[in-house]
Amino acid sequence: MSQDLSELAKQHGITTYKDGKQNKGWKGLTLEHLAGLSNDNKQAPNGLGFELKSTAFYKVKSEWTPKETFAITMINPQNLIDTPFFKSHCWEKLKSLVYCAVSWNGKHNEKSELLKVQSFDFLDSDILVSVRPTPLLLGKTAPPPILAHRGLVPVSV
Repeated sequence: MSQDLSELAKQHGITTYKDGKQNKGWKGLTLEHLAGLSNDNKQAPNGLGFELKSTAFYKVKSEWTPKETFAITMINPQNLIDTPFFKSHCWEKLKSLVYCAVSWNGKHNEKSELLKVQSFDFLDSDILVSVRPTPLLLGKTAPPPILAHRGLVPVSV
C-alpha cells in the first residue's frame, strides 16, 4: 500500500503507456503479477480459488469515489439459460473475490497506489443465504439483491 504501482509495473515489465495511449488494464495486471497469479482471460478464477479484481477510485470532496464499474466475467447468453447460477463460471469467480481499490489521479497520470484490499467470501458467510439469482431475461441481467445493494454487479452480458 502507498507504493506507486506504475514503478512496480515497470520493474516487472508491464506496459502502462505506449505511443501516448494507456494500457487500461495495467493496474490489474500489476496486482495479479505481484500476487503471483497468471494474467489470462480464462473463465476460471485467476487465483487459488479466488478472483482478483481492481477498480480505480478518485477523490471527490476528500471522499474516494469509484471511477467506473467492473465486470466479473463475460457470459454467453445461452449459458444463462443452460446453467444454474451456482454451477456457473460466474459463481466460480464470484464466490471468493479479492477486490483491490487503486487510485486514479487524472487522465495521462501514470501514478497510482493501492488504496485498500477487501475480500468477499460468499462461501463462508451468512450473505450466501441472501444471494439468490433474480429471474434473468435474455440480455437483461439483474444482480442478486445483496450484490446490487453493495454496488457490485456480478454479470456482464
